[in-house]
Amino acid sequence: MLLAIISVIGGFILMILGAEGFIRGGSGIAKRFNIPEYVIGATVVAIGTSLPEVISSSYAAWRGFSDISVGNVVGSNFFNMAMILGFIALVVPITVKRNIFQKDVPVFLASVFILFLISFDTIISRVEGIILLILFAGYLMWIISEKEVPEEEFVKLAPKSLWIAVLYLIAASLFLYIGSRLAIDGAVILGERLNISRWIIGVIIVAFGTSLPEFTTSIVAAIRGRRDISVGNILGSNITNVLLVIGTASTVRPLSVSKTTIQFDIPVVILTSLVLSFMINDKKITRLSGLVLLSIFILYIRAVIGIY
Repeated sequence: MLLAIISVIGGFILMILGAEGFIRGGSGIAKRFNIPEYVIGATVVAIGTSLPEVISSSYAAWRGFSDISVGNVVGSNFFNMAMILGFIALVVPITVKRNIFQKDVPVFLASVFILFLISFDTIISRVEGIILLILFAGYLMWIISEKEVPEEEFVKLAPKSLWIAVLYLIAASLFLYIGSRLAIDGAVILGERLNISRWIIGVIIVAFGTSLPEFTTSIVAAIRGRRDISVGNILGSNITNVLLVIGTASTVRPLSVSKTTIQFDIPVVILTSLVLSFMINDKKITRLSGLVLLSIFILYIRAVIGIY
């Protein structure tokens, strides 16, 4: 069991390093061809921070572990909203810009309802996956047209040499592939040893590990006083999780979704999304709001453990 734990932790570390390498390498290549930084931020950085979810869910789908694949997305989205924003708001209240509610929240809520709709028949097909990827491409184009992507630290650290940038991408690909195998295979073994369902593995263990990039990014943004950016990061990440992660994973292999997930987990995510949207509409996520979000997170985790 110790080897399984080491495999999971090592896999997450490799995936996070791989995501960082992808962002730096991709940013370096993009800058080499004089692509504007706001475009890099909207594409390379947005995709890069979600690569741990993309690769791990796709590998889980390929192995036939649909519960882990879907659970990773559901758990990551819930972790982002309830745990990360709840924790940040509890420490320092978050002031939210009005345009986040007007522009990001509608897309954010639409993505959650899309997840519910495509899951309703208990199967997310390849066709639905391709549609999600097309919607994600449209989402990226919309972000680029808005030109409101914040300046990213990774873009500043992008290598100037084209060859070094290419090496970053090669290393990132290896880290992501090896890391996903170690994390998913280790998590499955760990679940079998502890008699834990694969849904719990996906929605808690894998989701926690793959959400670490969003957690660190949002925390750093909050510490630097850019708390509205932390909210934007979370909303963007959740949209990407549904459109890109589920889209990619279901294209690799159709995903089966349990009735319990449709009747309980996804409605809880929808409810939490609505609660968060009302908080954002008030232009401030207070400490009390943060406590509410953290309480929802704790209650959900307890319920999941009890149900599954």
